[in-house]
Amino acid sequence: MKTIQKILPITAIAILLILIIVGFFYIGEEKTNSRHLLIPSNANGVAYLKPEKITNEFYKLLKRDPTLLDSVSSTKIDFNEIQKNNDSPGINPLVDLIIYTYYDLVTHNENVGIIIDVIDENQFLNSLSETPETYQSNNFSTGQIITIKKEKMYVLNNEGNTYVVLQPIDKKGKVTIEEAQSQFNLIFGEAHLPLAETNSSFKQFTETEKQFGIWTSSESELINNLSEMFSIFGNFGEKAISFNAEQEEIAMQVVIDLKSTDFYVENNQEQLTLNKGELAKFSLSTTSKYLNNILEKVFSRKQRYILNYCTGSLSGGVIGYKETPVFTTKMEQVIDPETFETVEKMTKVEASPRLNIPELMYVLKIEKPTELFALLNTDSLITNEAGYWTIPHPLFMDELIYLTLKNDLLYIGTNQQFEKFSPQFNTFGFIANIPKAIETYPPKNSIQKLGMLAIPEIKFKTIELNFDKIEGDQLYLKGAIKMTDKTQHTMLILSSEMLKFRGLLKGFI
Repeated sequence: MKTIQKILPITAIAILLILIIVGFFYIGEEKTNSRHLLIPSNANGVAYLKPEKITNEFYKLLKRDPTLLDSVSSTKIDFNEIQKNNDSPGINPLVDLIIYTYYDLVTHNENVGIIIDVIDENQFLNSLSETPETYQSNNFSTGQIITIKKEKMYVLNNEGNTYVVLQPIDKKGKVTIEEAQSQFNLIFGEAHLPLAETNSSFKQFTETEKQFGIWTSSESELINNLSEMFSIFGNFGEKAISFNAEQEEIAMQVVIDLKSTDFYVENNQEQLTLNKGELAKFSLSTTSKYLNNILEKVFSRKQRYILNYCTGSLSGGVIGYKETPVFTTKMEQVIDPETFETVEKMTKVEASPRLNIPELMYVLKIEKPTELFALLNTDSLITNEAGYWTIPHPLFMDELIYLTLKNDLLYIGTNQQFEKFSPQFNTFGFIANIPKAIETYPPKNSIQKLGMLAIPEIKFKTIELNFDKIEGDQLYLKGAIKMTDKTQHTMLILSSEMLKFRGLLKGFI
């Protein structure tokens, strides 16, 4: 997506320059901001960056100790080089940057909208295309729609400083003029209907303190795809994550709408840890009914009797990646060459053409293990191997699910490396080791291989989330992104990381 490729790296560099140069002198009360009211009601995902809050935090940090700039200067910042390599796009880097996704009911594409504040309209429009002379503008009583055909995008404006750029997420897709007009009416026109006025979960998200946040609805295509692979997402509705940089960590608050309130059972909150073979781990203790709803997709209908033995405690995680392609089936509409009628045809497609799929391991606490052992041995649809059983994968072609029993624990994985996983059980917990996940990832192609070689050593250690409370039908989690270096404020570390990644941002985003 060319627009994001241009805007994000330049915005990141611009914010960094403000933090270091202007941040020390930045004083002022936080302004009332209502930009979230521009997000239309059909948005299904939102990323929200608040540069003013980031700058204010940096100012307070330097106010306490101005010499902290010395530690940043050790990264050898070359402002002339940064400015030379990043022509100004004419945007205001101190105003909230909002990126949202929405589903086009006509083209059935998922598109992205970018809401930004523009200082110089000519610079901004020229930065979007190499042929600005080909722009076409349609004027309305409340603004204009600018068509940029070559780049497959539309720019919406209300004759003010706020611009909205529309672009398809898939390079093969397109945004139609009808869809651009529909978005214009929802954002600037008579049909103005903000998401914050139609969705209470998103309204709560906008009121949460954050420097950066992500919100997704239950209609998000990305989340629905994840739900197919990670069944635990299937019982979650809207989700909101807010991030704030603090002294030793980046604090996280997660709020999840539960489709079922039959969730919570009191349990001890054991701190999750990762062993040598684990990349990520989560734990959940709930009612057996709620857990059964989550795990239904793991088993075919004829093996769901296994869930009757679950007590409600689940531990699971990622123990690696598949290095071979995984395939599934997809129904497509094609023209019959003989009758010329539209018919549906089932085709074999790669489940994840861009990324390698993780190897998963689930461990369930069960009751009556002897009885379950006998049932598994007599089930004609289950293959008995040496020390474990296999059943066909319910989602992927030619793939198996592996099972074994160890006392009152049932191991269920996408491979038979059961010893790689050490189960832990608490109310709700999650931990992932970011550097290890990157280091052990097998590149899907030569481009990924080159890209991974160029990734500098990152200073993020783990992401951790733990149960906080349940209020009504909402689950609250608290967590943090832990750093490998605790001698510096995370804001300084993030500034340094941004500089290290600026070349990657320009080349790969």
